[in-house]
Amino acid sequence: MKLGKFQIDVIVENTAYVDGGMMFGVVPKKLWSKDVQVNEQNLVPMDLNVFVIRTGEMILLVDTGLGEMLSERQQKIYGTAPESRLESGLAELGIKPDEVDYVIHTHLHLDHVGGAVKDDGDGNPVPRFSRAQHILQKLEWEAANDPDERSEAAYDKSKFMPLYDAGLLKIIEGNVELIPGIKLVLTGGHTMGHQGVIVESEGERLFLFADIVPFQSHIRPAYVASADLFPLETIKIKKELLPDIAQHGWYLGFDHEIDIKVCRIIDTGMKLVAEKVEV
Repeated sequence: MKLGKFQIDVIVENTAYVDGGMMFGVVPKKLWSKDVQVNEQNLVPMDLNVFVIRTGEMILLVDTGLGEMLSERQQKIYGTAPESRLESGLAELGIKPDEVDYVIHTHLHLDHVGGAVKDDGDGNPVPRFSRAQHILQKLEWEAANDPDERSEAAYDKSKFMPLYDAGLLKIIEGNVELIPGIKLVLTGGHTMGHQGVIVESEGERLFLFADIVPFQSHIRPAYVASADLFPLETIKIKKELLPDIAQHGWYLGFDHEIDIKVCRIIDTGMKLVAEKVEV
């Protein structure tokens, strides 16, 4: 899709399967199962959507999916095979990995950072995007390097330490304009250092707030994943952000939605709903 002068594309890096209770928290299954498919094991499919932004001068990625360097345990946890479509998806867009300028990590959970590394041929993880700066929040970096018992299973240091060792990490604090038209916003909520991305060109805006609003169902403020460490923060930012997006006719992208990658939010007077936009 065109966003002003920018080109926005989405690569479905992989599809994972996660527990419905984890994705929808305290919301009863009778309610959330109206919106998403669920199998006999109570697993919900979720796409790993990588957003590609081309400004005309720069190429940026927002998150990188799982990648292909998954252990057997990780494959079982995510219910998927290590068959990353990241590089093939970029190739279809005519983009080589060494042409990417920035990789924005909304946070460092495995399903968002795993694709940032690749196998060097000897089983060792090395940066996939060797010329790109990888951007993340200081709070996220600190949490990922010293996770608590609840969080540690979601982080895999072998997927982000190679970026640090190669000098490719740029750690920021708070809200930052990365380049003209790309603003990073510290959201908290899902993790302490979770960040969102606001893309703006010629008066049009696209909000990529990752696991704050992973599915279209999560437009509802009370729909919060049990994986969110600070659920009240998630609710607060959604109540502030989403009506504003609806009022201005801006766009919202989903990091895990199957059917809709980008939407406009429509205020029906009773609730907010997602209206699909073709990408």
